[in-house]
Amino acid sequence: MATAKIAISLDEGTVKRLDHLVKNRIFPSRSKVIQDAVEEKLKKMGKGRLARECAKLDPEFENLPLFFLHASLLLLVKFHTFIIQILTKLSSYLDIPCALCPLGFHSPCPFPLTPDALRS
Repeated sequence: MATAKIAISLDEGTVKRLDHLVKNRIFPSRSKVIQDAVEEKLKKMGKGRLARECAKLDPEFENLPLFFLHASLLLLVKFHTFIIQILTKLSSYLDIPCALCPLGFHSPCPFPLTPDALRS
């Protein structure tokens, strides 16, 4: 990564703490300490910005896909119930077990899937 030289002013206490980090080989140089500190600060500020932007979102609008998913599931259940009713009628006319029932019950099916059953 390309680097650029800049000049900064720090109070003496901060410089002594930087020198201590370099002397104890925690960082290879003052520049590296300052570079890492600035990068960390910029990352934290970026995360804060993300949180601020998320707070601006409209919860009702964001939940719209959930509403459509729920509506689609209810339609699917109604369609399923309709198909079960047709198969149950057919099985009663032909005197055969319900085609969807794994237990082979005759109509009417004792385990119909209804919208009320899904809500509980």
